[in-house]
Amino acid sequence: MCGSTEQDNEWEKDWETFFRERRIKPMLNKCLENNPDDSELHKLGETVINKVIHHLLKDVEVRPVLIHGDLWSGNWGIDLNDGPVVFDPSSYYGHNEMEFGILTMFGSPGQAFSKNITHTIHAKNLDLSTDK
Repeated sequence: MCGSTEQDNEWEKDWETFFRERRIKPMLNKCLENNPDDSELHKLGETVINKVIHHLLKDVEVRPVLIHGDLWSGNWGIDLNDGPVVFDPSSYYGHNEMEFGILTMFGSPGQAFSKNITHTIHAKNLDLSTDK
């Protein structure tokens, strides 16, 4: 569960298939159930599912990592010793940047966190380090 939304975390052969079949299609179907007469939603949703996702992910190499799955400001905090605590997970193996979507939509931990992630994690992968 992610909030009140059930999530199907069945393993797929690749990230593109998982993202399309286990994340976007179920959301679109739920929206169409609630708005059955919205032909534009249907048309645009099908375009995203059948064309856009493949276009965006066709050249992206994803090594699945275990992610929290519902990391937003209501699901993280600090303990009595000022240590980080995360709770209420909806964990699955996915794209290593998937967490940032929800994290930045609903109560981001702030610029210092984002800067630290960029300079410590992504710098290793993208050669963005300032220590040159």
